[in-house]
Order: sequence, then structure tokens, then C-alpha cells
Amino acid sequence: MTRFQSTIPDVCDRIQFLPRQSPLDFINLIAISDVMLDTIYFCGQNTTHEGLAAGTPVVTLPGELQRSRHTMCFLKKIGLESCIAKNSADYINIAVGLATNPELQQKARLMIKEHAHRIWNEQEVILEHERFFQTVSRPLTPN
Repeated sequence: MTRFQSTIPDVCDRIQFLPRQSPLDFINLIAISDVMLDTIYFCGQNTTHEGLAAGTPVVTLPGELQRSRHTMCFLKKIGLESCIAKNSADYINIAVGLATNPELQQKARLMIKEHAHRIWNEQEVILEHERFFQTVSRPLTPN
């Protein structure tokens, strides 16, 4: 809080830290959230999975590195490109729009509900992993 008080003093009183949640309470917290923010520059992959499983829209700003692009791929897979920001200002606008516009939020939740199965039942990824592991686990043959 000390850092927030010095860097964003005009809004730091709006920041709240919650105590550690049980797994069920954490999922319930996600489910009642208006929007989730994918961690910029890194990866909120597990949390993104949890958010989408709960039907909560997730906003992301993909970076150059693979670790910051997981959520983008999930959102593209379910047709929710509107939650993929192009820059920092877009990230903020998308997040605020979802948090303050119930109609927009409901549209995103419906898209997640109708298309999240595209993530959970992704056979191509499973088959590619299988192919990879079969390839690398073959005994080496001498030349």
C-alpha cells in the first residue's frame, strides 16, 4: 500500500487486498467478478482457465514473449477477440467497458458459455503432444 500511496495517491483508497481464499471461495469470487485482468508481461494461464470456466470475461494485452500470449490464444479460440487489447490504453478501455456496461459483459459471458468447449476439448493439441512424445521417446539408432 505504501507504494500505491506514493504512485497513485488519488485512487489508492479504492484498492483492497483480500485474504487468501479457499479454492471454492476463489472460484466463487471469480464467478461474481465483472471482469478479470490477465497479468501484463507474464502469464495468468491458470487464472484465465478458472475465469473462463466460471464464465467471467478476461482482458489481455499480449506481449512479444510466448508466456504473455496464452490468454490471447484462448480468447481467439472462443471468438472473443474483443477482449484482446492492442495497447495499454485499449486494455484499460476494454476492462472499464466490461466492468461498467452490463450488456457488453453479458454478451462476453454468453460467448464464453457457448464456445469455451473449444478450449477444453482441444484434440489437436493432445494429438500434437502425443506425436512429440512418441518422437522423442524412440530409441536412438546408430548411423
